Amino acid sequence: MKKVALILFIAFFVSSSIQLNAQNEKYPLGITFKALLMDYQSQNGGSFGNLNDYHHGFEVAFSKNLQDRLNLVIPLKVGVVNATAYDPNRFDQGRCLHKTVYGLDALLQYQFYKEEKQVVPFVKGGLGLVSEKGGDLNLQVPLGGGVQIKIAPNAYAIIESEYRISFSENRNNLHHGLGFVYLIGDGLPVKKEIKEIKLDTDGDGVFDEVDLCPDIIGLAVLNGCPDTDGDGIADHLDSCPTIFGLEAFKGCPDTDGDGIVDSEDNCPKIAGTIDNKGCPNSDRDNDGVLDSEDRCPDLAGIAANGGCPGGDRDNDGISDNVDACPDVWGAISANGCPDRDGDGITDTKD
Repeated sequence: MKKVALILFIAFFVSSSIQLNAQNEKYPLGITFKALLMDYQSQNGGSFGNLNDYHHGFEVAFSKNLQDRLNLVIPLKVGVVNATAYDPNRFDQGRCLHKTVYGLDALLQYQFYKEEKQVVPFVKGGLGLVSEKGGDLNLQVPLGGGVQIKIAPNAYAIIESEYRISFSENRNNLHHGLGFVYLIGDGLPVKKEIKEIKLDTDGDGVFDEVDLCPDIIGLAVLNGCPDTDGDGIADHLDSCPTIFGLEAFKGCPDTDGDGIVDSEDNCPKIAGTIDNKGCPNSDRDNDGVLDSEDRCPDLAGIAANGGCPGGDRDNDGISDNVDACPDVWGAISANGCPDRDGDGITDTKD
């Protein structure tokens, strides 16, 4: 019955390991080899200082990373121990008391590590099944810890100790181990920072993700867009991208500063008014009619006559004082006289 229990125990943990391996293929497997010092006496009435009570053993273990720092470890052990309760009154103490033991454990191991560290401390705990030669079988709870020391990219030296609590009387014991671990895969799992590769297609020092003009070399202050005329307004927002201008006029200039953009100013170099299309409102003859509306800007006149002097009896638009025929409607080309064929010669002379 005890052999059946041992077989079932082994089958359960081997199948668990295989299943975990299938579910976590991205994590490494590990194999450990250790020489053991096994002490069954100091915890059952013996002494720590009695080195004769320490016996040799050997362990091979298989490990599987479950997540981040947590591993499943399945160790197989064999050793020869003094498995009899220590009794100083026994006359045959130390004689013919050795037993061969076989063990299979299932442990969870938690590692305290950082990617750049060479020394990796760990703690572990779990459940073990121990068979003594002769048929005795007992359950034990191993608790312990140790360190792994990196000696190669995938290889570590290991030093550990564990205290094993037995469910059977006089079977508490200590194991001390020294050996090495080899990881099959990428070594201890570490959190690697994924460095984001940022593109700068046009090479202007502004990454594409924030560059409003990713294919054209530009300025950082303009989010990667160019400013050909250097007026601080990006070309794609500048109505006059090759002429230095003002933001108020979408990058276009106002040379005379009269608030009218040069392209719409009839007098771009002389400050004027909006109602006079950028030209100044002047009245050279001081007749009260602005030059822009004065038909006779250098000769004082009256508003009713378009700024020209005198009246216009024939209503031909030519003031009487310059009209050669003030009482007859005429043409300007004929000085106010009739010129029906429009050849510039008055009808009286034509």
